[in-house]
Amino acid sequence: MLKVVPPTSRWAPIARYPITDLLIKQIKPLATKKSHAQGTLVSEELCADALKRISPYIPQDAPLDIVDLWPGNGVWSSAVNDFLRPRRHILIEPELDVYGPFLKPLAKSKPSYTLGSLNIYSARWPDIFKKYLPEQKAPERNESGDLPKNNSLLILANPPVPNSAKDHFTPSRWWSAIMEGCMLQTGLHCYGSVRILASFPVIEVQSVLARTVYERKRPALLTENVALHAFELASGYELEPWHSLKTWNSIQNNMNRVTERAAAQGVTTPAGREPIPLELAPDSPKPQRGIPYHPRARTEGHDNFMEVIEKGARIAENSQKYKPQKVAEAKKDATRALASLKFDNRTAFVRENLTKSQMAIDQLMTDLCNAAADPKMTTKELQAIDKKIGDAKAALQEEIDNNHFRLHRSWDRNLDDARIEKHSNNLDDSVLLWDRRPFHPLHIKDDEVFPAGTRRTFIYFEPAEKCPATALNKIPIEKREKLAQLFEALSVTFGTRHQMTIAELTDSLFPGRTTEEILKMLPSLIKYTGKRLKPDCGPVSLPDGTSNPEECFQENIEYDLSEYRLRCVPVSILWDILLVYQKHALDLSSLEFSRLLGGALTSFRSGDYSIYQAKRLH
Repeated sequence: MLKVVPPTSRWAPIARYPITDLLIKQIKPLATKKSHAQGTLVSEELCADALKRISPYIPQDAPLDIVDLWPGNGVWSSAVNDFLRPRRHILIEPELDVYGPFLKPLAKSKPSYTLGSLNIYSARWPDIFKKYLPEQKAPERNESGDLPKNNSLLILANPPVPNSAKDHFTPSRWWSAIMEGCMLQTGLHCYGSVRILASFPVIEVQSVLARTVYERKRPALLTENVALHAFELASGYELEPWHSLKTWNSIQNNMNRVTERAAAQGVTTPAGREPIPLELAPDSPKPQRGIPYHPRARTEGHDNFMEVIEKGARIAENSQKYKPQKVAEAKKDATRALASLKFDNRTAFVRENLTKSQMAIDQLMTDLCNAAADPKMTTKELQAIDKKIGDAKAALQEEIDNNHFRLHRSWDRNLDDARIEKHSNNLDDSVLLWDRRPFHPLHIKDDEVFPAGTRRTFIYFEPAEKCPATALNKIPIEKREKLAQLFEALSVTFGTRHQMTIAELTDSLFPGRTTEEILKMLPSLIKYTGKRLKPDCGPVSLPDGTSNPEECFQENIEYDLSEYRLRCVPVSILWDILLVYQKHALDLSSLEFSRLLGGALTSFRSGDYSIYQAKRLH
């Protein structure tokens, strides 16, 4: 595994990047403020590689304006300006006292630049656009219901990490606000939805582009809601926690599919920018009896285990050189590390076996749906398939009962990832934007961001005209604000109640309704249910013989909405649920709706005490 080795001093000047001398002078004295030490790009080579990679996605044959938020030292801003030659380029740097020596000369270098300083979080963008971007105009109302898209404006952003632990407005929360603005056509999107090129700390990116269903929280959901494209353009190397949540085969299948997409598009990667390959976790020096080695991604924890084990072995081999107490302590530490490595292997082994068992049950349910719609099948044959499902479920429960809860308590994460992979058309239609990325991100070297070793990731976002958020346009305009607030409340539950099943949601929203009634109102949910044969029922042909039986309501099938968690469901189906709810349910406020779901939406978030401008709803 590649070790991330920090430089001798992260503040040492880098000879091939002379700008670092001035950065040290300006930033190092203020390094106690995290925002000043968040990392700023210094490599023009990286800029060139990134812009070449992203060029097919940004129109270059029409007038373009750029709004550049937190431009920092201006290296990235200058490269983008040279490449795109914008009509106007507005630089907005809140910390102009720090970055002024870089930005003021840049602003004077071309007439397209305008430099200013303000609090970006409280900015009123319609007023700013009117003042500095006179060519920008509000889009004409259209009857198509599509989300208006503004191809003449590009946003560059480098949101800072909070200065204080008490400040919870992280870059991912800023991003959530921007994505919500895209849905509602407010803020930066007041003249139509715009493209965004943003730089984030690596640890924040997983909130925006979730790698696993478990990590699919509100920022990711809001991005899926409006995105045509959202992917990493370039990223620093980081040992990411999600590596331990996915199976080795799943990770490899994912990476191979991305490689295939890139090859199909003719995307090439410059030397030195290739993704750093993952390695397999080490096998235990003393394997556990009855538990074979289970392949999984190597993490920092595995390296720590092996370091302690190998240290214990070295000391034991040369015990005469050490005091008995040191030998005993090293042996004790090595024994613990060995036990931890074995437990890690056993946990991965048990969780994947449980996942395979449930996926086999899911396949039997698919077989049952197909057979139940086939007039050539007999009742006895259907009952035989149903019995297999019952027997497999009993065997799975026995397998769970026979293992300590610590071994299987989080296996639902593996299961949900396997399920969305099954329903994703070779990952091309996955609910996770990460699975749909068109190529691997370019690798950012340690010294290309200053202070050295700071991990940053560049994200490209492009809005879609036809996206799930256009569900708002399916209802009268006077009802749209209420529906948007309900979506807000539902999205919050993805963070507070990530284990919620579909049944828990539908029971709360449609009390007294049977599962059959709910599925007839919401046929898009049928795909995400457990299936069993109704007693004494035979095959019944579908009205449309070309339909997929697994996704159609069948009178001879008994459905169970409790077998899938809500986090597996695409955002388009969440809108389906809310549209039906608004049509049939009680008239609750968004705050009451949130409490109904067990969420924690505050009056401020619900809009009851909003200090911002009114939301535009198309």
